[in-house]
Amino acid sequence: MSQYLMQLGLSTESRRPLEDGKRVRYYRLNTDDVAFARKLLEYRQQQREYRERKRQESQDKHVAYAARMQMQYGINTPSTPPPIIIPSFISQGCGRTG
Repeated sequence: MSQYLMQLGLSTESRRPLEDGKRVRYYRLNTDDVAFARKLLEYRQQQREYRERKRQESQDKHVAYAARMQMQYGINTPSTPPPIIIPSFISQGCGRTG
């Protein structure tokens, strides 16, 4: 159990009270570690939300741009450039031998 807690960055505090003539150990999480872990998780969640918001804004801008191009010029924005087609008479040479 302690390995898992260490991987999460948490530690424990323990006490050994004497109950009914027996020594029993009680463990609890270190409150400072728990508070830090919560703040870290909140920060990471905010970062994820920020990145998602930026991605969505970028996507919205792209959609708006494509709509403007379509409306203004009647063309779709190319996603990939058109292929380069080489006519067969150029690729075969001019027929001269040398």
